[in-house]
Parts: sequence; C-alpha cells; structure tokens
Amino acid sequence: MTEKIMLAGCVILDNISRILVIHRKDRHWEMPGGKVEQYETPNQTAIRELKEELNVMVNIEKDLGKKAFNDGSYEMEYAWFLATIVFGEPQIMEKGHDNFAYFSFEELKERNDLSSNLKNFVDAYFSGEILIDFKS
Repeated sequence: MTEKIMLAGCVILDNISRILVIHRKDRHWEMPGGKVEQYETPNQTAIRELKEELNVMVNIEKDLGKKAFNDGSYEMEYAWFLATIVFGEPQIMEKGHDNFAYFSFEELKERNDLSSNLKNFVDAYFSGEILIDFKS
C-alpha cells in the first residue's frame, strides 16, 4: 500500500503572465509549495510554504484545482492556488533550492526538467482543465 501525501502550492504570475518557479538543487524546477501538515488546510499550507521558501506573504486569489499522481513509492495529491504577493520580494530561503525564475506557460511546456507536479499543472493548463484569468 502506498502512502498518500497531500501537498499544496501557489501559482504566482508576474506582470507579463509568467509563472514563478523554484529550482531544486541538482534536480528540477517546481512550483513553490509543500506538504500539508496536520491541522492545516491546503490554503494555509500554500501560504506558509511561500513564506518559508521565498520569504513572501501571499494572498490566495483562486482555487485552481488539484491532481493526484504517483511519484516513486508515494501517491500524492497536489492542490494548486492562484496567489498574489502582498509583501516581500522573492528570495531563496531554503538550502534545498538554488534559484527561482519566471517562465511563460509556453516555455514551461517545452522544458524537460520540471517536477511531476509542475508538469501536471502545465498539462492541465494547456488541456483547459485549469483556467486563469490574466489581468491586463
């Protein structure tokens, strides 16, 4: 029996609709976020993880959905939220990450170095499962 892990993270867009992603050292690009702790809602997890990973306070704007997937010996379910930064400038705060960048959805679609979750998110976006209202 595989262990199920609940995760949550945020989609942060810049002023030209590129998505903020972080780079895990020697591995891949991923969405900022992490494991839902006991007594925590996915929304609370997403907000906490952005503070821990990038030292920013965010406001959740919209629930974008979730997706279950297997990653090795774990069954994971990841909740995605659209959020805006309300305080702080992104900076890498954890030793496991070494960079952050903004990529367009088209650039992400072409990359082969995305985490399973980020690939799932990009695929869901292009298939129309996720709708994002881009601000002009």
